[in-house]
Amino acid sequence: LPAHAINIATKTSYAVGAFTLGGFEKIVEFSSGHADYVVLAVSGYNGAISNHDAILAARNSAGARPDGSAWVWPQNICPARIYIGKKGFDADGNAATDFLSRNGLSYGQMYGFAVDSSDADFADRDAWHKTHYNGDEITGKFYPIDWRWDGAVRNFDQDGSWHFQIPPKGAMDNYVFWNGAGSSSSGSKTEHVSPEPAGESAFFQTSTSGYFGKYTVLQLADSITSAASEADPFPAVIDASYRLHQGETSIEGLIDLGDASKGQTANGKDQTTMCDSSMDSSNSCGSTEAPGKLTFEDIDGFEAFSAAGGATYSIIQEDGGNLYGERMFIYQNRFDYGASPSSKPFKFIAQSGGKKNSRMLAGVGVPPGTNDGPNSHEFSGVDDLSGMMVKQNGVFALKASDSGYKRRDLSQEVAISDKLILIGLQAHNLDAGVVKKFGADRGGQWMLYQPRMEGDGTLPTETAATFAQYACNAFTDEQCHIHASYKQELETACGSDDSSSVGSDSDVKSDTSDGLGREVLFALSLSLAWAM
Repeated sequence: LPAHAINIATKTSYAVGAFTLGGFEKIVEFSSGHADYVVLAVSGYNGAISNHDAILAARNSAGARPDGSAWVWPQNICPARIYIGKKGFDADGNAATDFLSRNGLSYGQMYGFAVDSSDADFADRDAWHKTHYNGDEITGKFYPIDWRWDGAVRNFDQDGSWHFQIPPKGAMDNYVFWNGAGSSSSGSKTEHVSPEPAGESAFFQTSTSGYFGKYTVLQLADSITSAASEADPFPAVIDASYRLHQGETSIEGLIDLGDASKGQTANGKDQTTMCDSSMDSSNSCGSTEAPGKLTFEDIDGFEAFSAAGGATYSIIQEDGGNLYGERMFIYQNRFDYGASPSSKPFKFIAQSGGKKNSRMLAGVGVPPGTNDGPNSHEFSGVDDLSGMMVKQNGVFALKASDSGYKRRDLSQEVAISDKLILIGLQAHNLDAGVVKKFGADRGGQWMLYQPRMEGDGTLPTETAATFAQYACNAFTDEQCHIHASYKQELETACGSDDSSSVGSDSDVKSDTSDGLGREVLFALSLSLAWAM
């Protein structure tokens, strides 16, 4: 189950073997600080393969683990992971200009976050998060695994996913990979990752157990620079730290529903607790006024973004089978809330779907007739569009020819109340009617969200204007609106940038940034058609 990198210019998808082949949830780039290297945070399954008995047997037939114990199936036996790739080299370390090589996706090294198991505060990752709170920190190191992609396709029993069960390569005494439940048991899945939006060499990591925090890779650029001239041009170890935003601890009293008490549920309660199927079986929260879970559950969608004044925020999207609808929140990223915050930092945005949701039970669906029975929905995906909307001297500041960092820089100038944030929603039960007729996967919606942190329900003021109308698409006579001045601006901007549009190679050949070329898009291989 490889990740795939897509050459946007040629619309070609390439399987990437350098990240291991265990299946992934999300892969994001963050700053390497070095123009010749790319660094990615890699998250997900680490072995989401069914009917794997023969693969496990093949692994053990080749030899036991270094301590003499048998290998176990590697799914969810992994720490937070990063990949460091060197641009312009193939898997054997030879100079090359093919798509994967020039973007640093052939010649690279996988690393895992390791901690000192002899430390008094040590516990496996899942257990640690049950007893720690906002602002708590654990120091560690990113060590390489003793495996590197060599360009050859082999069976999964020879993959690097197994190496998180053994000591890190070259590690100091007592250092172990900080897995969810140790080296021999499957722990919570590492869910979505998000880069630190201000450009720091850091990333956020979430979990199916509902905890999340920030990994900071210390002196990353210096470590890469020191290794760059060596025969093996990848760091042997990189100092790092992990700081906690929210553990698998109670968020009772920390959820702000707003002045209008949003988030009401059909059992007479509200979304300050989370009623999933396991909780319902123990206390019937799906049919009584009993509360649900007091912790977050299955933080799937997650994205951090910057706003004016230096603040950073995150959108949190659960995917835990909430009977009354999955929850979505906005949160200001701070480490001074502590164990008992004086405020309610998790601001409730919306809920959708759910097997006991009254709208789903009533057959509500968009388009009409697509709801074939109540089931879960899934908020899935976030993108801060505000950098694209910034105007300078009356025209859009961002051009199609600008490097990617320009959009992020512009977005940092926008106040949180002026943000326009794209939200993705999958509606898993909207698969009948027109959705089925056209052979589509399922229903859903793209939505734009403008935050109002006051939570008072005040809506933006609408301004009257004259709008032109156009056919919504080539297959209908239905008319849609677009503001005439915006249409002219967009057409002018797109037309003026055609001459500088990216070819299949030109953007990378001239690239001096510390990241991927603008031609790269990642697609992830999952064991199912949609992310669990």
